[in-house]
Amino acid sequence: MTILEQENRLACECDAAWRALADFGNFLPWATGGAGTARLEGEGVGMIRHLDIPGLGLVSERLDLLDDASRTLGYSLVSDNMAGMARYSATVQVISDGVGQCCLRWRGDFEPLPGVDSEEVGNSLAGSYAMMSQGLQAFVNDQT
Repeated sequence: MTILEQENRLACECDAAWRALADFGNFLPWATGGAGTARLEGEGVGMIRHLDIPGLGLVSERLDLLDDASRTLGYSLVSDNMAGMARYSATVQVISDGVGQCCLRWRGDFEPLPGVDSEEVGNSLAGSYAMMSQGLQAFVNDQT
């Protein structure tokens, strides 16, 4: 497994960012601006979100951890072959970084498919984390 750790600073309220992030089934409005479709299976920890995202295709992810006290969410890939990965799991934590600011601390563990460069996959994930962080910030600020 390869580990990618990344922090992205956001200019938005920590509690509002956590509320949006913790709503696992409501991912598309902030992550893609609403592009794509989602189908949910189950509720709470263990639920699966089946996403069809333009440019990415079908992705299914399971909610593995939802901890309000530490503002940490964990999820894992349950569909095959997303972005060159055989396996993928991640946690993201929302950390207060002062009034009106917070930090998203991402930690992704992945195994690339045979023949796929792990650095290439890591760079793709880093870009995705940055884009999702920006999307979350914009979504939260638009809601307030």
